[in-house]
Amino acid sequence: LYKKAMLFFVSVVVWNVLFVLYKGESLNVSFSSVYVPKLDKVCFLEERNELKMHTNKTIDYCITSFSNCISECWLWNDEDTFCIGFLYNFENNHCFFYHRLFKGGDDNITYTSFYLLRICVDVSLVENFYEIGVIENVTRITKVLLPALNEICTIERLPFVNNFAADRIHKVLLADILSCFAHCRVLNWTDICNAVLYSYEEGICLFLKYNDTHQKNSIIRKNSAEFYSIKHCEFSKMPVLPNSDSVVQNYNSSFEFYIFSGQNPVECNIEKKMLKEEHLLYTTSLLSPLEFRHCLSICMNNYVMTNSCNAVYYVENGHTCLYLRLPLNNIFESDLENLGLYIFVVKSCGPATRMLYQQSTNIYQFLTLSENDIEEVNFYSDESDSDISVNELDNALLQDSSVQIVKLHKFMEICFIQRQNMTYIENFSIFTSNTPIWTLNMCLHHCRNNMHGETRCSAVLFSRLNRRCKLLSQANNEGKYLIKLYEEFVSILSCAKDREMERIDNPAPINFYLEELRQICKVEFYVLRNLTQWRTLRKLNNVTTFNKCLLSCVMESKPILCSAINYSKFGDCILLKSGRNDEFFEVKDGTLFGEIIDCEVGNYVEQLYH
Repeated sequence: LYKKAMLFFVSVVVWNVLFVLYKGESLNVSFSSVYVPKLDKVCFLEERNELKMHTNKTIDYCITSFSNCISECWLWNDEDTFCIGFLYNFENNHCFFYHRLFKGGDDNITYTSFYLLRICVDVSLVENFYEIGVIENVTRITKVLLPALNEICTIERLPFVNNFAADRIHKVLLADILSCFAHCRVLNWTDICNAVLYSYEEGICLFLKYNDTHQKNSIIRKNSAEFYSIKHCEFSKMPVLPNSDSVVQNYNSSFEFYIFSGQNPVECNIEKKMLKEEHLLYTTSLLSPLEFRHCLSICMNNYVMTNSCNAVYYVENGHTCLYLRLPLNNIFESDLENLGLYIFVVKSCGPATRMLYQQSTNIYQFLTLSENDIEEVNFYSDESDSDISVNELDNALLQDSSVQIVKLHKFMEICFIQRQNMTYIENFSIFTSNTPIWTLNMCLHHCRNNMHGETRCSAVLFSRLNRRCKLLSQANNEGKYLIKLYEEFVSILSCAKDREMERIDNPAPINFYLEELRQICKVEFYVLRNLTQWRTLRKLNNVTTFNKCLLSCVMESKPILCSAINYSKFGDCILLKSGRNDEFFEVKDGTLFGEIIDCEVGNYVEQLYH
């Protein structure tokens, strides 16, 4: 780190000195300080338009806002290069990063400015921040309705510079200012959040703890973020008119809902009750799933796994889901006032007796997997060169709940695996990998890589607890190996190549963290535009981010497997499943097509190792 810092310092100093000597004259330098929402720092810039450079000497470029251009330059991390400045085109938002300065650029490029990035510092270290934005004539105090909480809040707009005196809590990406206020209110039940700093351009919401006595400025100027104080909130008593198109309002007072918890189908009894002000006292979190059934599924999964959620309040227009943990002795039934707003309470859950497919509405159809539901694909086994179809394996494999299909992307294969609960194994040789293995999929990759030669791996013992992967091969050993409680026995039954010619130029998969499910999903993006063996499930509109599109696919994946998405910058999200050889899908320009390779439980940091 010290070496990199010294190289950066020397690079800046030497090139500036050389340029001054070459010019033989003093430079007209303009300094400025800019607040950057993504960093929550103030960055100091030196405008040097006489240093406009050749674009072929850039280390990278992107299309982004001015403040985000600054943050990307500051966060640039490469062993060989440093970003010491950037050229920004204010007309088309093009941002070019540079790691060295030199003479010979085009000084006549219009709408562009070149900036040296001197340093970025925490706001607590900044004194006398000078605002240059135009004065805004705004209503200081206003009342707003927060649909996510059914609250009416008094909000005060404060001068931007006053936020420097506030304590920082947390920052997140949110689509609108109302969501920013609502998340602050939810956070307030566990921590003190009474103010927010919101960037409309970046969609970044910073939660703050602010003391009004620190106000030192009364003039409000336009800036990269707006500072608001939440003064007071109260539960809205305004009734909501019935809506016949509302999915939530059309649910019966009591119904059954089905999810998969792990690999097991679970049936829960759900009761629909009127929303009361007292319910909000038991709020645990606020998320933004796309559909009500996704909202309810997440709560039910938490109910089964950790008993941390037993009720939800869902707002259709804003796609917000408020998670609650109500006391077992629910005492809120005496208030008969009906506002037309409802919560859904999980009363009980147990093993499901039937497989259920839930439509987007409250109309349910019970389906049984048949041969027609299984796509025919040719499989091969290392023990034989004969072709085996999925249909031929149906009775032996697919009807066994312990058998699953996994994708081994490095081999461009799909494989049948079988999970078995065993106390011991015999007639196996065991090879232990000393490298930490974070997921079962990675462990299976190691086994697949060692299927040939002396090892002949055919099964694994995987421990999520200590990140260990043991490769197993059949042998004539007479001894028994006692399987530990935290080890999982998984055997590879057969594998088949999976469209390897279409995927040969695809980049390495990328990990995405889904906070709502606490899962890390590995996604492979496709280069080709005309793809085979894909069938469209359905299309969602107004999906604000790729992550939300991915979340919808993962939530949709049982019992009908959603295994790919096609996302556009206009918010169109197409969910797809594997299809037959004669089914095709065209990826339109300006869209991303990603196949979900694997999803595993994990936290935000662990995605670095998956």
